[in-house]
Amino acid sequence: PIVFLIMAVAQADLKSIVRLMMFSALGFSLLGDVILTLPLGFELELGITCFVLAHCSYIFLFLKSFKYNRNQLFYFTLLFLIMC
Repeated sequence: PIVFLIMAVAQADLKSIVRLMMFSALGFSLLGDVILTLPLGFELELGITCFVLAHCSYIFLFLKSFKYNRNQLFYFTLLFLIMC
């Protein structure tokens, strides 16, 4: 399924930075899935690293496209930390 998402992003009319970050997020997700299936001794660490990089790309995309003010971001972060 992730390959189809990558193909959809390739055909979509997106800004170059958005397209790049979507490719990197989906690519890191795909790489993490592949690494977790390999019989390495450290596949869990590499897989988690790939998923963290994918999530960082998604967060960048969210913050790039989301119109927010600093107070909303502060309260959201505070609420998120309290919930953790």
